[in-house]
Amino acid sequence: MISEVYDIECLSNLFTYTGYCRQTKDYHQFVIHSSRNDYIAFIAHLRREKDMIMIGFNNDSYDYPILHHLINHYDEYQFLSGYELSQKIYTKSQEIIATQFSAVAEWNKHIKQIDLFKIWHFDNVAKATSLKNLEVAMNLPLVADMPFEHTEWIDASQIAAVLEYNKNDVYATNVFLDITQGDTELSNYKGKNKLYLRYLIKHKYGIDCINYNDIKLGTELILKLYCDKFGFNMKEVRKARSYRPLIKLDDCIPAWCDLRTKPFLGLVEKFRSTHIHDAILKGVFAHSVIYNQTKIDFGAGGAHASIKAGVYNADDYYMILDVDVDAMYPMLGISQRVFPEHLGSEFVDIYDGEIVSKRLAEKKKPKKERDFVIVEGFKLAANGSYGKTNSEDSWLYDPLYTLTTTISGQIFISMWMEKVCEKFDDVTIIQVNTDGWTMRIPRKHHEGILQLSTELCESVGLSYEANYYNKMVIRDVNNYSARYIDGKIKAKGDFEIDRELHKDPSMKVVRIALEKYFFDGIPVETTIRSHTNIYDFGMRLRTNRDSTAQYKYIDEEAQQIKVMDLSRTTRYYISNHGGSLRKNFNNGKISGVNIGFIVTIFNTYVEKPMGEYDINYDFYILEAKKIINQIESTQLSLF
Repeated sequence: MISEVYDIECLSNLFTYTGYCRQTKDYHQFVIHSSRNDYIAFIAHLRREKDMIMIGFNNDSYDYPILHHLINHYDEYQFLSGYELSQKIYTKSQEIIATQFSAVAEWNKHIKQIDLFKIWHFDNVAKATSLKNLEVAMNLPLVADMPFEHTEWIDASQIAAVLEYNKNDVYATNVFLDITQGDTELSNYKGKNKLYLRYLIKHKYGIDCINYNDIKLGTELILKLYCDKFGFNMKEVRKARSYRPLIKLDDCIPAWCDLRTKPFLGLVEKFRSTHIHDAILKGVFAHSVIYNQTKIDFGAGGAHASIKAGVYNADDYYMILDVDVDAMYPMLGISQRVFPEHLGSEFVDIYDGEIVSKRLAEKKKPKKERDFVIVEGFKLAANGSYGKTNSEDSWLYDPLYTLTTTISGQIFISMWMEKVCEKFDDVTIIQVNTDGWTMRIPRKHHEGILQLSTELCESVGLSYEANYYNKMVIRDVNNYSARYIDGKIKAKGDFEIDRELHKDPSMKVVRIALEKYFFDGIPVETTIRSHTNIYDFGMRLRTNRDSTAQYKYIDEEAQQIKVMDLSRTTRYYISNHGGSLRKNFNNGKISGVNIGFIVTIFNTYVEKPMGEYDINYDFYILEAKKIINQIESTQLSLF
């Protein structure tokens, strides 16, 4: 079987294809233009292997439909000139771009497609990411945009530049494919093979899920189990929904609610008096309480709180205990026997017996003995299924179920805090999140708090996991770092060194310096000035359809100021010499970028000694110290 990573380009009078064979390590390039027509050879290339698999980025909705069209019209198109065929392809390209749903049905494809864009859910607005942004996040040596607009008329001398760009995109896609398969040193993804999981689920359950994102994979898996178990028709189940024109949050309060203190009784009263119309959940509920000197914010989705910014240490008298409910939202639905109304109580039986309970039991086994599909696939089924209960486009839709789950969770976490803090003295709430909380407790109360927590969880059908930190560095609820007693470090937000690929990777060296400063006592100046990876100084500038970016610099040879238009994604770093950046918005507004600092464009990596990059180390040191000051400025008032 041959697997080929590929990319195409469609300009007004030029079509190019570049493919990289994973087995032979060879590149294959084809051109359709007035000066060169590789169409017949190209189709022969696509047909050379019956079981070929093609891998791309957004290929399922764009690249492959064009290839599908070219294959289907071979008898007609083989007689066209390069110019005539390029016009046909460009017209088809514009049709696909204008079509909301352009993907070819799986059963109708001539060649199997793997679309990394869909698998990673980059077609979701919250995670939307381009291949250029991935090139920055993956520290690739070249970050390049197409050198021409698709509307430009390309002459023969310009084709080489398009092919070179095309090849770079394929190279980037191939690197991303390795990451998708867990073949990477990136800590978030090492050893986690997304394709292997989908392959196993496809062959075990018959779900054609290769291009499903994690959420869709989870919901389709539970749909399959649900329908197979009870003999329901999948097409009919997909159509069902439970619409809720009016939801009284009083109906969402669990029977075991036992809050007793004034702040939390106020929360319960707020729930009881709130009615939601038309099931629009975003922003419909907001309430804050002050409990145990901590402000806790409640919303439709969960509870959050954090102690003031600072450094918190365990010592001989105090320990830092972090507790999280195991699979909280799924287990709350199961323990209370709540379910999307249109799916009936059978849904709980599947959710519990076939998904959640099996997974939790499998996780208790030694790692080498665990069933990969049950541990990873069922996790997606449990979490994804809950999340889709508030999505009107899902067969799981029932917003009453969503709110019953989230409100039960908030009440349970509140009860947990209240029972611990009322029974044991000198307990400080450090953080609160959706499914757990972190506390500083006297060591003498440790066993008592664990016993109380176990009894409370078991009383409502839940279980929990306890972890221990010896140090926490907190900026706010979304930006903190904590060191476990075994030395491992958990980091969020501004402290997260290896961020997810769809997030901005800028100034990684600052996050490295912060970790070494707070946990190893190394001055940020030492870390930053001695750091030897130029990529970690890199920053990312993005523009969209509403803006453009420019680089203004002095051309020393011409002795004049020049302005260079930049592509939509630009990698750069702060330097001692260079130019300045600005963004121009379509409404006429101009915005400076890193105002007061000089930058060097870093779209192309050039290997040289670190001293020759001309890095402005003071900028990065200042950025690290800004965060340090936000944390340490409150230190005198901490316990």
